[in-house]
Amino acid sequence: MHFFTMATLFYVIPWLLKFSYKDAVTIAFISSGTQFEVAIATATVVFGASSGAALATVVGPLWEVPSMLTFVKLASKTQNYFSHNTIN
Repeated sequence: MHFFTMATLFYVIPWLLKFSYKDAVTIAFISSGTQFEVAIATATVVFGASSGAALATVVGPLWEVPSMLTFVKLASKTQNYFSHNTIN
């Protein structure tokens, strides 16, 4: 849910500010990214590799990949909304 919320927010705001499509997509992906690698390492060190916390942090990235692919598809389909909104 975090990815979709942040990606949508940071895709719509650049559109409202009349950014180019290329810039809006870049901003959305960078702003919505989370640091799962750090979370996995921290949970493993603090709670141990066989803990539920470590397992839970590993499951998170499994949701992020399909979310990113869905966002790519949606962004591609809405690209034409940016054609008239261009700031260099």
